[in-house]
Amino acid sequence: MLSSATKENAQNLKNDIKGTAYSASNDMEKTFDSRDHKSITGFANEAGRKVRDYFESANDQVSHVADRVNDEIHTKPVRSTLLALGAGFILGILLRR
Repeated sequence: MLSSATKENAQNLKNDIKGTAYSASNDMEKTFDSRDHKSITGFANEAGRKVRDYFESANDQVSHVADRVNDEIHTKPVRSTLLALGAGFILGILLRR
């Protein structure tokens, strides 16, 4: 099984993504509510920038979690192999039905 630190990092990533989506939603609401007469092009450019920033942030966090999982595999190779074999066995049984 994954270590508690890896599980915690995955949960933190999930919470960060939810928070980012909520923040983006609020930003969009504020933009539409302010009615500051931005051009559609300017709004699209700003939205694109924010989406890229959020994507880069999420990508960095996923990369961090992947590094943690990789470290977990390298520090406990036997346990990781047994987990992979067990998961493959269970998936094989489920897919055979």
